[in-house]
Amino acid sequence: MHKKMFLFINFLSFNFFLISNFDPLAQFDILLFINNSFILYFSNVAVYLVFCILLVKIFHFQKNVFLNKKLWTVFSFFQNLLISFVSLIVFSNIVLKKHFLIFLYYFLFLCLLFGNCLGLLPFSFTITSSFILTFVFSFIYFIGINIIAIYNIGFLNFFKLFLPSGTPIVIVPLLVLIEIVSYIARLFSSAIRLLANMMAGHTLLKTLINFSFLLILVAPAFLSFAIVPWFIVTLIFILEVLISCLQAYVFLILIRTYTNDVLVSH
Repeated sequence: MHKKMFLFINFLSFNFFLISNFDPLAQFDILLFINNSFILYFSNVAVYLVFCILLVKIFHFQKNVFLNKKLWTVFSFFQNLLISFVSLIVFSNIVLKKHFLIFLYYFLFLCLLFGNCLGLLPFSFTITSSFILTFVFSFIYFIGINIIAIYNIGFLNFFKLFLPSGTPIVIVPLLVLIEIVSYIARLFSSAIRLLANMMAGHTLLKTLINFSFLLILVAPAFLSFAIVPWFIVTLIFILEVLISCLQAYVFLILIRTYTNDVLVSH
């Protein structure tokens, strides 16, 4: 039993060793696969993003031939549960009650959820640890929110967001500038928050795994001591799964809050 445990821990450690090469930040490196004179740029970020989108598509098969009737019933239950969950979040505090908003936020939530959790698997890449991707998500929804707001409340009412009523004329230029900067800062704050949380947790997890591997590699006699950090790794891994789900939820809440803010006239 002791030997089997040693081989299993050594195998897992060696897998992570191949990925990180003792560098916890190596898992966030962007590897370029195809670069055809700026016409086609394909990297590991694009690979895992396509894979996440395929997972979202597979998750919504109307009839999955790979599952029997009982498993499909359970699968459909989780589909309806997630849709109801996102619907409750979206309509709980949004002035505009439009059903098409559910699908916009639901797609965002699933992509982030699958992307966060996929990065916890060995030999995988966390797409939400790439700033360009989190920024693109924020930017697309930021532009979409503004278009929806201008369409529903009008162009002039939209710009009232940057000029609170009752403001003295003397400080209007300064206040408008501050409001515009703070409004644009939302675009970066949501992207950086998701990036920082994913990178910090995954870096800590990889550091502890590398420490355990080095401990076994340098001194196999200290196997009993290596079990301690592996126990911590197990707990942190469970915590990271919860954080991955939580960060997708937080990002969804932020986008929903920003949508509600621009739809309410000030």
